[in-house]
Amino acid sequence: MLPCAAYVDGAYGLNGFYVGVPTVIGAGGIERVVEIKMNKTEQAMFDKSVDAVKGLVEACKGIDSSLA
Repeated sequence: MLPCAAYVDGAYGLNGFYVGVPTVIGAGGIERVVEIKMNKTEQAMFDKSVDAVKGLVEACKGIDSSLA
């Protein structure tokens, strides 16, 4: 298991974003995202990270409307 920026589709209540999460990596790349329990402080830090990713996605869409 390694931390990696991975496409999340359902894990951690997220859909459609690449975020840093624990993953299992095999010969073909990421095999699965591993959900771990987080305490309130860890969850707050994770949420802040996800919000930063969402902000960057929106900024990119503002620069290039074809990304929307």
